[in-house]
Amino acid sequence: MRSLLVSNLVDLGLCLAILTAAIAILHGVERAAAGYISRRWGWNAVLVTGWIGVPLHELSHLLMARLFGHRIVAWKIFDPDPSTGTLGYVWHAYRRRNLWQLAGNLFIGMAPLLSGVAVLLLCMAWMAPSVRGFVLPPVPSLPMPARLADWAHARVWLALAACVGHSLLIWTANIWRMRTLWLPVQVYLCIAVASHSAPSQRDLVSSFTGAMVVLAFAAVAVVALSIAGRTTANAALVAPIACLAVIVVCLFQGLYVLTVAAVSALTVGTRS
Repeated sequence: MRSLLVSNLVDLGLCLAILTAAIAILHGVERAAAGYISRRWGWNAVLVTGWIGVPLHELSHLLMARLFGHRIVAWKIFDPDPSTGTLGYVWHAYRRRNLWQLAGNLFIGMAPLLSGVAVLLLCMAWMAPSVRGFVLPPVPSLPMPARLADWAHARVWLALAACVGHSLLIWTANIWRMRTLWLPVQVYLCIAVASHSAPSQRDLVSSFTGAMVVLAFAAVAVVALSIAGRTTANAALVAPIACLAVIVVCLFQGLYVLTVAAVSALTVGTRS
């Protein structure tokens, strides 16, 4: 039982590390992309994507806060303010002795990421409704090592990225083959959602207490499963999902940055 407990706790730690890394990457990429775009086109460039992406971001906070019983103090789904850099906000309050509401802080903070990825996948299904290859390969076929030391090998992550990348390549090829006049609108919608799906710095800070509560419950569950003789192996499921989310969001943000760079270069060339 001891070895099973250690294995399950390692699996929990891997899930935490993978999710933390994915959130950190998405947060950093969004900040870098927003910084580049604002330097090129000014702060008002956020309105190009913000009028769609920000309301989705804030409504996700609002609905999740309602779900976990938080009191809504004030909210604006889209209220750009150049002086503060605020695009929208949801202010909520909770009871610090209520574990349900405390745990909710994590899900409220991460809600824009969850809804953003869900909307992106729906848009991608809209672009290629009959694609079967977009679905990830079955989890057992993915190269998910059971030992902690094996995760340090680059070949594990390369093989995982190859599985996800293969699915995306199939999807991209089918998108082009099945393209319609709606394609520019669909791509723009994906860019608008991806540009505002990552949790903000304030979201990350507010999620911390909830993350501690959820982690404590997860640790208790892992111990209980270990006593019952059950193995978790959740990292084999979390890793491909997190990898897919990172690649999809970064793909559309990168496309937006390339578009801004190309338009800026053409504008400079025309003026000169």
